[in-house]
Amino acid sequence: MPWQLTPKLLDRYFAGPGKRARSTVRTKINKIDAHFAFLEQRYAGEIHRRFGTAVESPVDVQPAAPSW
Repeated sequence: MPWQLTPKLLDRYFAGPGKRARSTVRTKINKIDAHFAFLEQRYAGEIHRRFGTAVESPVDVQPAAPSW
């Protein structure tokens, strides 16, 4: 279920094999964050009633430290 996605799982997905351009990763992360914002605004109450869990975006709002 999408609302069970955690920041750790999201990081593991984007750290997987294959080269990804930063712009591509950023675009995908922005789309995931927008989807969770939609879920939070539109379906948070229903998801909580049906599944007993809160919807929270797995996207960390703090940027990663520079790797230089």
